[in-house]
Amino acid sequence: MLKDTSWALLFCAAGLAACGDDGGPTGSNDPDLTRADVAGQYEMTVLTFDPQGSGLAEEDLLARVDFAHVPELIVAANEDSLQLVFRIEGSLLRIVPGTYDLGDDGITAELDNATVPGELLLPQDIAYLFDEEGGTLHFSGTIQADTARLFELVPEWSGEPVTDPLPGTLTVTFTRD
Repeated sequence: MLKDTSWALLFCAAGLAACGDDGGPTGSNDPDLTRADVAGQYEMTVLTFDPQGSGLAEEDLLARVDFAHVPELIVAANEDSLQLVFRIEGSLLRIVPGTYDLGDDGITAELDNATVPGELLLPQDIAYLFDEEGGTLHFSGTIQADTARLFELVPEWSGEPVTDPLPGTLTVTFTRD
């Protein structure tokens, strides 16, 4: 009896060892992307906000901000760090460090500061999809936007009856130089 149980346990252990989280061999649940794949200097090419349920139209915020230095996302190749860099006309250069985690189809960025990215309506934590062919990092999703900042960016909305914060779809694309 002990001999049969030992063989059954050995057989089960071997079967479990052959399985990983993604159905492949153990250890194969590592991200498909590498740091070398996503590393680089990316320039913001899209920044739009579409307020939900307010009757207001989507706005191209990138065209509304007077940038002295167009926002860039610099993603390091040899470590998990990145920086958001931009300068709005009349202000100092903004540099926000952060880190990123690799995924199968993009990166999840976590900036060290929530206030400065908020000037661009960017959340502190954001998951970008990576398009290797287009050389882009892209996000499109629902956020709760600060209406005071929205009214600075789109002054004609300031007289509209909207909630604070205002839910809507933020779309952001950074394109690699």
